[in-house]
Amino acid sequence: MRVLFLVLTISAFCNQVVAETRIDASTQDRFNQTFDQMKRELPTDKIAELNIAIALLPFAGMNSAKDTPPDGIVKLDYKKLDGLTASQIIALARSTVTVKMKVGDLPGLPPRFTVPLRDSQGEAAAAGITPHLVGTRWDITSNINGFISHQQVTLRHDGELDDGSSSHSRWEQLGTAVKLAFNDSYAVYLGTVDGASSMHGSAGNVHGGQWTWTARRSDAHSGSRKPNDVPHSYAQHHAAN
Repeated sequence: MRVLFLVLTISAFCNQVVAETRIDASTQDRFNQTFDQMKRELPTDKIAELNIAIALLPFAGMNSAKDTPPDGIVKLDYKKLDGLTASQIIALARSTVTVKMKVGDLPGLPPRFTVPLRDSQGEAAAAGITPHLVGTRWDITSNINGFISHQQVTLRHDGELDDGSSSHSRWEQLGTAVKLAFNDSYAVYLGTVDGASSMHGSAGNVHGGQWTWTARRSDAHSGSRKPNDVPHSYAQHHAAN
């Protein structure tokens, strides 16, 4: 009896571990929520495959430019992904998309995302008050050619960017300017701090893609300090960079 109970327990545990999130396409918000949850469960290489599949699926069934919609906008029909797992979405893209991608060296980050961070408002910001971002938590909304993606990050001490994964992500601030570098700078977000509770800017990745983003502060406190009123170790860390 004990052996049978142990086998059933292990079986139930294994079933729970291998369970995959499935897309809920009942609404755009539910699609975004389940898609974000799906990515949090995946390793980095599988996330990359999934993102490529999502980027290609709008072209399913298209054989040439003549198949472009009348308005010229190719959009993802997220309703068709309802109930699918990440593996099924990737397989769907492989089986239905005839668009060919050239394989070669990645074009790399657009140049403006690789230069040292500069205060976007310069002396004008020094006269005001800039939020002290260490320890703050933010909800980021990215608009990638009409596809809306959400993620939450925490800006920790010593430049660590905690995005809920094991990837090497960093952040830095200079006055009102902020830079978020995800997954060893696979994607870089440049932005401006707008008061104590919001940010906005543009982003790019190593594939050469670019998009816009906004962020709202989601932690309990929203205090602010003058630009130079930061912990000494924090200022030293970013001065070294």
